[in-house]
Amino acid sequence: MKYFAFMLVIFTLFEILSCQSDTVPERTTVAPKTPPKTSPANPNNPTDPNNPTDPNNPTNPPTNPINPPVVPPVVTPTDTVGCSTTGQVCPIEAILVEDKVTHTSLHNVAKYLVTQNKNGVFFTYAPRRYESSLASDEVAVAGSQTIWRLMHVNSDGKSFQKIYEETCKVCNAPAIESDNNGNLFLANGDPDYTTWLLGRPRNGRLFRFDAANSYQSPQVFPIAQGNSDKFRLAYDSQTDRLFYYTYNAPSDAIGTALGLQVNSFFKIRTDGGVDQAIAFNKFGGTARIMYPHLAIENSLIVAGWQTERGGINESEPRLYRNISFVYSSDSGSSWKNFTGQSLSPPIINDNTGPGTMVTFPNGHPSNEEGDHNWLGDFILKSGKLHISYQIWGVMHPGSRTHYSRFNFSNGQRDIDIQPDWNGVAGNGHFVTNAANPNSPLYVVSSKGTDKGQALAILVSTDEGKTWKDYAIGPVNAGDPTGLDVVQTLHGFTADGYIVGLYSRCNSRPSLGGMCATYVNGQWIFDSRVYFFRVKAKTE
Repeated sequence: MKYFAFMLVIFTLFEILSCQSDTVPERTTVAPKTPPKTSPANPNNPTDPNNPTDPNNPTNPPTNPINPPVVPPVVTPTDTVGCSTTGQVCPIEAILVEDKVTHTSLHNVAKYLVTQNKNGVFFTYAPRRYESSLASDEVAVAGSQTIWRLMHVNSDGKSFQKIYEETCKVCNAPAIESDNNGNLFLANGDPDYTTWLLGRPRNGRLFRFDAANSYQSPQVFPIAQGNSDKFRLAYDSQTDRLFYYTYNAPSDAIGTALGLQVNSFFKIRTDGGVDQAIAFNKFGGTARIMYPHLAIENSLIVAGWQTERGGINESEPRLYRNISFVYSSDSGSSWKNFTGQSLSPPIINDNTGPGTMVTFPNGHPSNEEGDHNWLGDFILKSGKLHISYQIWGVMHPGSRTHYSRFNFSNGQRDIDIQPDWNGVAGNGHFVTNAANPNSPLYVVSSKGTDKGQALAILVSTDEGKTWKDYAIGPVNAGDPTGLDVVQTLHGFTADGYIVGLYSRCNSRPSLGGMCATYVNGQWIFDSRVYFFRVKAKTE
């Protein structure tokens, strides 16, 4: 009898321990606590009526839990060039972060949503984002909301820990950077939508998440007149400064008509203090300002932007017109174009200004001013600027994907690959170890396969002169839409991976490409966000 009782106790303990091991998720080295309340809604209170993630709120579609991740099947590649010792293209592993999200959850290409430090890889995304394009009879901007999240990738590289979440009226997923001490810095706009509706510039916000505090209870610093939907945050490890470059205007049509549109440039200390705040660009007369970008290497800063025709006369068709660049070799104190001409901000932004134009002007055999010009990404490495941009036809039919390289030793474009860049179908996002001259240069984009459009990675081992297929991702069966947005970590992870995010529409969009359906008084979004990774050759 005593033996039977003893065995019963042992069996009970075993069941308890087994149950615990099945229900307790893997813990990350970062130990997130419950985030503080935010205004205007508390995202951690499931009963808050302003919280769009509340599963009991019938006006909001349900979302899948963040953990555990869903791993879709990896498509076995059939190509015969690439990375492995067998000569095959490497498969890209794609892990679902969340389903049923807005198609602009990773918006936009100008800001980077992935970073890393000694504590691992971090990213941001917005499963719910205000949709100005849906501000019509069914949805008003004033009633629209955004949810954005800060996530940590667990040590297995396949699951995620939510660190912070905010619900706001009109804002985006923040750009993210990390400093030398492992602290995180996030930047986005002021959530006060009333000033946005009234056409007044709003402040930007800089969040500081301290590593010593397990990235909890962030400090939030205002960036005066620094708000925008389109912005870029970059960190210079040599000067320990953040650089924030943003499109900011009272409104598109009014601001352009009055010549008030500017891009603002800020140099910010890691304690939130602003060392420099200037109007960086001004209206030139032919196109308004859009999509600022930044790249930094050894305190050399390159600022790039694209413009959009339209906005003065809203009946004029909109056209992404030109892409231009300038640089600073003294941490933003002075600026030049690629020919060495000194420039004084604010710099005229369009094709009449002094910036170095990447897009080919009228009179050039590849005249691109009458077509859409979309700047995808650029990166500095060993004194060269590597640029990805895309052209699609208005005056000229079809589309072209460019890889261009500029050499800072002479200010000249020495490589231009177009209209076909090894078959990639979209803008590329670069990955390399900029500090290692022997590091290969990768570009992450998309590519058509016999099963549909897939995430694809090219590699160059000769600084962009030639490119080969390196890796291919999975394809959703029957997916007609391909990839929406790709975000990458510009360097390799500590264990040698290329990682990033991409979004994909589950079904054919029913609202002008928005990947959303209006059902019973609410918008049902139908996109997915994936985290991807693939082992890289780092030398």
